[in-house]
Amino acid sequence: MINTETNYTMSSKLYFKYMQDSQVYIYNKFSKTACYLTLKEVEILKKLDGKKNYFDLSKENVFALSENGYKYFINKMISLDLIEGFERKQKRNIFRYKIGLFNPNEYLDKMNNYIFMMFLIFFILSIPLMLIGLNLIDIPIYFKSIKSMINVKTGIILYFASFIFLGMHELSHAIVAKKSGAEVVEFGFMFYLFMPFVYVTIGGSRNMNSKYKNLMSASGMFTNLFFLGLFLCVVGVFKCYNSVICSTAFFCNFSQILLNINPFLKVDSSFILGNLIGVDNIYDKSRKSFKEIIKQFSESGTDKAAILIYKIISVSTTSITSLAALAYIILFIKNGGNIIV
Repeated sequence: MINTETNYTMSSKLYFKYMQDSQVYIYNKFSKTACYLTLKEVEILKKLDGKKNYFDLSKENVFALSENGYKYFINKMISLDLIEGFERKQKRNIFRYKIGLFNPNEYLDKMNNYIFMMFLIFFILSIPLMLIGLNLIDIPIYFKSIKSMINVKTGIILYFASFIFLGMHELSHAIVAKKSGAEVVEFGFMFYLFMPFVYVTIGGSRNMNSKYKNLMSASGMFTNLFFLGLFLCVVGVFKCYNSVICSTAFFCNFSQILLNINPFLKVDSSFILGNLIGVDNIYDKSRKSFKEIIKQFSESGTDKAAILIYKIISVSTTSITSLAALAYIILFIKNGGNIIV
């Protein structure tokens, strides 16, 4: 229960980004939650230093809130994980575990223009390189070579190499987001179903132009496409069909593109789909129970209809993909660790 005589303290783990529409994006590094506040709300929040209660702040004319208004404000701040000691710890599970490493904004602020130019070159060259690479190689021979090389040993190499290309994939999201006026609040590792991923948390993207949102979402796949085309060209020019390095790079980037083009998983293409049909965070919204969506369906308009249809296809796609992957892993083990085609 909120007490006006208690000295509340603003969380020490907050990151602030002042937006152009007089709103402030706030990210809590402890709970991994984010929200938007007005400038006035942030001004009051920052006065909560743990040394003063409601009556002390009122005497200093910090705000013109009644006791009930103050209680409402503190309740709101607590619900948003902005008050020290009341923050909800990030939910952890063995299937989806995040390890935040650092905030890359300081580096991006200094180097963003140069890095953005580099990634712009990636985007421009990605499709031409891919087409040239496919024209240079003998596709049946190359896939036969890859089949002969992939086993448990190369699988371990692939596991660790994936960090490099996932890092480039996520960095491209960060660069485009920063260039478009959003903020990158965290960079780290994530293990999803025990598979390694690199992730970035982007804040302040709510007010981004739809065109830039789509570019930001697609940038990772274009980066993977660039490296896929680059290594295909290397194989085609030097005829190094049995190169483990080239094959690993090919498989890493190809698999990342294959994963991210499925709009019914929470990946890049689902954000693009959501932007195109005007439903932000369509995957998260579709996680609501069917019962709740159907109950509100008749009075909720086209958004709910789109979310319901999306969820049905998403569940079907995820189930089929998961069963196929499980069946493949079982056959892979039975086949002595060799790839099955």
